[in-house]
Amino acid sequence: MAETFKDGRSRQSEEVVTSNSGEHMNVLVQTAPMRGLDGEITAVIEMSTNITLIRQLQDQLASLGLLVGSISHSIKGVLAVLHRRPRHL
Repeated sequence: MAETFKDGRSRQSEEVVTSNSGEHMNVLVQTAPMRGLDGEITAVIEMSTNITLIRQLQDQLASLGLLVGSISHSIKGVLAVLHRRPRHL
């Protein structure tokens, strides 16, 4: 927030915060300057959005992708062996 006051630029960052109950949360923090009629910064607005669920789902998707890749690799190996086997009619 202090940086936005200094240079007047909007910012966005992701932070991990701890709630009153001790739970860790991923939070997207956005700041934006508010200017008076003279163009000077009079205030900075800050908005925080809890994105913990989004991060958890992204982690699950990444794990699922690794699992699918591993299964695919195994299937390709089996198919390669079957393809090389001599066929008897």
